[in-house]
Amino acid sequence: MKTRSHTKRIHIDGWTLVAIVISILVAFMATWKFWITPGYIYLAEELEVFTPQQFLGVAYPLWNEQLGRFSFSDQSKLYYYLFLYAIGEVFTYKALQGVALALPIALSFLSAYLLTSYLTKSPKAALIAAFIYAINPWVATNPRNLILRLEYALFPLLFLFQLKYLDTGKLKYELYVALVLGAAYTARSWTIYAIYSTLLLFAHVAFTRNAKSFSFLLAHPLALALAAPRILPTLYYYLTTPQYTLAVFEAKTITPLEYLTTYLYTYPGAVFELTYSDPVYYLFGLVAAAALPALLISKDSKALYFAMLYIAGFLLSTHSTETGVWAVDRLLRAGYWNAMVAPLAVAVAAGYLVKNADR
Repeated sequence: MKTRSHTKRIHIDGWTLVAIVISILVAFMATWKFWITPGYIYLAEELEVFTPQQFLGVAYPLWNEQLGRFSFSDQSKLYYYLFLYAIGEVFTYKALQGVALALPIALSFLSAYLLTSYLTKSPKAALIAAFIYAINPWVATNPRNLILRLEYALFPLLFLFQLKYLDTGKLKYELYVALVLGAAYTARSWTIYAIYSTLLLFAHVAFTRNAKSFSFLLAHPLALALAAPRILPTLYYYLTTPQYTLAVFEAKTITPLEYLTTYLYTYPGAVFELTYSDPVYYLFGLVAAAALPALLISKDSKALYFAMLYIAGFLLSTHSTETGVWAVDRLLRAGYWNAMVAPLAVAVAAGYLVKNADR
């Protein structure tokens, strides 16, 4: 007696396979000198070591000796750093560094391709957009922060899943967003995504008159639950040990509530002034000038949203902000971080431009 199998097979179309191959090639092209050159790189704090064990010791300290506190912000990076540590243990420390450099580039290309392909229904346009998103001035001027580059790479996936949820109402896409946020995102990038994500929700509701879309916001508490194992060790040790005085910024004894609701610097921002370039809102000026009108004249409400996204990224991409509200100024203090969405908007705009030109 024959029985039918209900197992669903994952189908990848030919264009997606092409995108995967190109993403690997682009990542290799961007890092090939590292792979063929003996030795290691001395780039970010986590990479200023020479073994996987030393990497983990720097990447995941329960106690930050420099600041004299438990490093709450570092714990949110745990999942990704443990993945890199496993790469180093299974293979070599050279492989760990290579993956840390190359993986975000490949993911940037692939995730931007998937998003733009969904928006434009044009694989050719999506490939152009993916290349712009993976290789641009923002990526070039932000080499140090490993987790920031990963968060940048996953931004298109978050918007893709959100758009699919808004189009279909399927809860699985809300779960996918929660998984990405819970597994990889730190508080600051998470907050920035939440701002732009909410902007998309309001735009969608304005176009569709369907307030049920706001149920997508439930993805955030679900993501917090998934992210809990990253921060619980530090929280536990903090709550069960005597309080400490922080003399780095001002002499003050902090309470558990303040610890959870206050952002603290890990290193003085001036340390990175020679590395980071804040005015990244000039990204691909000619590309943006040519492509953005394609969004503005499009009848697609999603295209108009990405035009709004670029404008918002442009306005927030200043060296510093002074609104008078400390929490807001603290969040938007660095233009290079706030501008993460600008390359995505430019890439999507270029995709629409290529699609219109190919008609």
